Amino acid sequence: MLEILIGAVIGLVLGLTGAGGSIFAVPLLILLLDIPVQQAIGVSLATVAFSSLFGVLIRFTQRQIIWIPAVIFALLGAIFAPLGNWLNHQLPTSFIIIGFVMLTVLIAYKMWQSAPVSTLKNNDVRAKFSIENKSSDLPCQSKQSKQAQGQAFSISAKSTLGLSLAAATTGIMSGLFGVGGGFLIVPSLLLLTRMKFSAAIATSLFVIAVISSSGFISFAQNSAYMDWSLILLISLGGITGMLLGFFLSRHLTTAKLQQSFSVAMCIMALVMLIKHFGG
Repeated sequence: MLEILIGAVIGLVLGLTGAGGSIFAVPLLILLLDIPVQQAIGVSLATVAFSSLFGVLIRFTQRQIIWIPAVIFALLGAIFAPLGNWLNHQLPTSFIIIGFVMLTVLIAYKMWQSAPVSTLKNNDVRAKFSIENKSSDLPCQSKQSKQAQGQAFSISAKSTLGLSLAAATTGIMSGLFGVGGGFLIVPSLLLLTRMKFSAAIATSLFVIAVISSSGFISFAQNSAYMDWSLILLISLGGITGMLLGFFLSRHLTTAKLQQSFSVAMCIMALVMLIKHFGG
């Protein structure tokens, strides 16, 4: 079914990159299933929430989630997601579509720009980072932990503020555009904590699950009708795609894949504009 295929694309992207699944979700739902933009945002939030939660269960068994930044992001993101959803109901559809398209193009550019170094990131390589260098000016200094595959963190007030601001922004954008926010979460985690890329993906999935769930609950409370059968089918596809993404992430590099997704995102954004404003 087409619904399951759409969900599989969402789950695949989330599983591979810890971000970007919902950026595909809204355009695919609008273009292929011809549903209104507000309903597409609600279905996107539900699908991303279910898919990322399933991904969390997989990553949890690998002990890759770093819980301190995960909790900061999840709590503040969930608090601010209803605000974004409230804005969604106050703004005209054209404004939401234009904002979403601008966001999509920006993310596509960042994804393309970061693609050449994605192979290094997937191999958990960090450029000349010494855990013994106590004079480092990094806001969060990472130290290797002997506890499974985890990491211990020394979080300063500066890094906590940075994570808090990123979390609040992620929550608002999640409720407003129906995105999980991984495109903000993963870079923020890498910049502020210097955690491994695999850990950033796992932590991002946990945060996305919490924030998307908060946004979807708020959306459902403010909506007169929810197509639960559609949500179930797309979520089933999302879980399938998440499994495939998790498998591929252990065997493939993602540089070319990121570039392909970037082009596809821009094409879908263009088609969305033409369909909405061209009638």
